[in-house]
Amino acid sequence: MSIFCDHIESVARLGGISFAEAALQIKEIGFTGADVRVFQKAEEIRALDSLGFEHACAITDIDYSKGDQKELEDRTVAFMKEHGYDRLLLVTGLLPAEGFSKAQIEEARERIAAFATRVKNLELRKT
Repeated sequence: MSIFCDHIESVARLGGISFAEAALQIKEIGFTGADVRVFQKAEEIRALDSLGFEHACAITDIDYSKGDQKELEDRTVAFMKEHGYDRLLLVTGLLPAEGFSKAQIEEARERIAAFATRVKNLELRKT
């Protein structure tokens, strides 16, 4: 059973405790995995690792309506490789309700599909 790190951050903030203390409380409840954002603070990832949280899922937000996103894609892949995440939640955002042509929608869809294929084909280590 995994938890979004955003929820651990909320527990820490609401309880006036550190992220590591909140993570320990969450672990004691029975959570075993953590879903982390690609831009999660390094010390928070270390805290999760020290508590034995499984690397459940990496999360990245990439808005493909704004064109190619190679830098964010590369950062996401590097994070997954560095930290041993073999699953990714790709949050693509919403396309604008108006002013977006069918061709632009298709281009965004193709960018999403290409990145999904790239991630699927990665050689990632299991943790």
